[in-house]
Amino acid sequence: MTSRKPKLLFAYIFTAITAFFGGSMAVSASTITEGFDTFNTSYDGMTKVLALPQGWDYAGDAVLFTRDDDTYYVKRPAIMVEGTNADCYLITPELQGDFSFYMRNRTKNYQATVAAYTCTYANGELVLGSEISSKTLSKTLSGVPSWESVTFTAPNATRVALLISNAIFDDFTYTEFEAMETATLTVTGYASGATHDFGIVEEGTTHTFTLQNIGQSELTISSISVTGGFVLTEGGDLTTIGAKGLAHVTVATPAADAEGMLTIVSNDAKSPYTLQLKSIYKVPAPIMGVSITEVKFGKVTANASQEITVSNTGNAELQVAIASDKPEEFAVSHSSLTVEAGGEQTFTITYLYQPKAFGGHAATITLTPNAGEVATIAASAQVEDPNAWREEFSGNQLPDGWSVIGSASSWTFADGVATGRYEGSGRWLVTPQLVVKEGEALTFEARSYQYGSDIKVQCQKDDGAWTEKLMESRNSQEEFETYTIGGLEPGTYRFRIATENIILDNFVGFTLVPSEATKETWYVSYTFYYNDSNGNLQSESDVEKMEVEFSGDNIAFNFPNPINGNAWLRGTKAGDGVYLFSNGQYIGTFGAENAYYCGSDGASLTDITFTYDEAKQQFYCLTTLLINSSQTTASYWGYFSNVTVSKEKPTNGIEGLRMKDEGIGMKDEGVYDLQGRRVDNQYKGIVIKNGRKYIRK
Repeated sequence: MTSRKPKLLFAYIFTAITAFFGGSMAVSASTITEGFDTFNTSYDGMTKVLALPQGWDYAGDAVLFTRDDDTYYVKRPAIMVEGTNADCYLITPELQGDFSFYMRNRTKNYQATVAAYTCTYANGELVLGSEISSKTLSKTLSGVPSWESVTFTAPNATRVALLISNAIFDDFTYTEFEAMETATLTVTGYASGATHDFGIVEEGTTHTFTLQNIGQSELTISSISVTGGFVLTEGGDLTTIGAKGLAHVTVATPAADAEGMLTIVSNDAKSPYTLQLKSIYKVPAPIMGVSITEVKFGKVTANASQEITVSNTGNAELQVAIASDKPEEFAVSHSSLTVEAGGEQTFTITYLYQPKAFGGHAATITLTPNAGEVATIAASAQVEDPNAWREEFSGNQLPDGWSVIGSASSWTFADGVATGRYEGSGRWLVTPQLVVKEGEALTFEARSYQYGSDIKVQCQKDDGAWTEKLMESRNSQEEFETYTIGGLEPGTYRFRIATENIILDNFVGFTLVPSEATKETWYVSYTFYYNDSNGNLQSESDVEKMEVEFSGDNIAFNFPNPINGNAWLRGTKAGDGVYLFSNGQYIGTFGAENAYYCGSDGASLTDITFTYDEAKQQFYCLTTLLINSSQTTASYWGYFSNVTVSKEKPTNGIEGLRMKDEGIGMKDEGVYDLQGRRVDNQYKGIVIKNGRKYIRK
């Protein structure tokens, strides 16, 4: 990078010369260096608005200013531009050949750019020609930005429009153009013999060329003509252009590929001026647009319709054929549409409801245009079987028959929904086994509760390999959307779902595989320990009815707890008279935390072990059973001890145990302790109200 030569080194020389030249320094007979040193006004004592040097102009509402303080480390005046305005240009005097300047980023973390264009500017009208060149500096990350010297070359005598952004700009050196005494014709952006390519365009596409007489005598035009099928639409009758004057000529393209020439014959010594013209004809054609590509009717109980808009953004008439591949289920209101150029038309897709056509239904609507690509719309609807298996998560806990693979804390169950927070292949919510018949589908509802949401569904047929059925990323939304899993071969399936920031509800479809387990009512006795509001350890003993499930070597206790009443604790036979229940089985949520059944040996969390006495038909827990907030470390609200599960009821008790976050108000009658004594609202511990037990903190 070139170092900016400090102006302070030339202070004395510069002061003497600028005093004579008024801010412009003549480097040679025809070379000028503009230092931008003259100002009109000042803002807040340090920001100064530049007074334009002689021969320079602004276009647009640009306010180029300088600062002579240390805010931007500029020790002397220079143009500074903050931000970018595409309509604002700094316009030079007429120049020719090379021109150079110094520029730098206005401060660190900004990136300076400058673009230079040939132009004409007269009577407040700016006409840009071709781009000469552009320069973008590397961003300065720290310290004071460095100056860099930039040199561009003008293709011919021209004024230059400079578009500058986030830059400090100084010392513009150029060779001034010496106007010819005789009439001299230039066309902005095009030297004589150059080419203007219209590109691929429609018939009648126009381009306006700006003519300028840069001489000091009147330019007399003998003729202006075009060939190759091009048409002059403006300026063809032009006869004169005054000294330093402007004029315009407009040319239109023909309805065919064309090559031609614009010729201007005048009293310019170099006449005639010629410009090659080229264009490729864009054949008129329609361009079809379709408002949506998917229609999800969701669950339906009657006919359902959706209007579709077909647009034509092309330049010819659009004709569209419309067809449904299942018209007996998804009908379309029109078999064809005609849409004029720039217009639009509508048609309707209707699902024809059939009350006993249970399951998911889908069709493809195909739109075939007379030009361009075919479009399709995927339509779907769901008719629920009232006898189909369904899960609504109303129990606010992991439903019976469902399981979690990986961290159980990835899934919570509250407010009648299941919420998955951490997506991953090791964190799946797994359905029970389901029987799938021909043409049946499974539906469920899902919505995001924050941005960055993902949902993935896999299925396993007949205990085989897992295969992917759905993977989708979603944005935040307030309403549930229905998803359909269909197209399955008949068989026995499980489905597993991994999500991130997704709420699930209302699984409906298929048939639950009949359970081989038998359920019986047994009795559980225990002593429950907890701390009261003063931190004192309390205990309560009780006997309750409890559902027990037997399936081969597997066993499950629908164990009572103070979180949500009951939650299944599942285990399996580990030896003669020994049953093992894995640590960390999910119960539900308490406040903002999850709750788990965990075993404890007094030092760490362990699996939960029961022994079974067949003669007495009695299970006895060898492990302290915690109501814990973690699956890995002990952090519990309470624990059970002396847990016995018996076929016969050993003692009488009042069924039910439930924990509350806050204290229970006891304004009504009928609040008792476990001994049946009526208590007031100052009592702490387990109380009985309306036949249910609660913990009073």
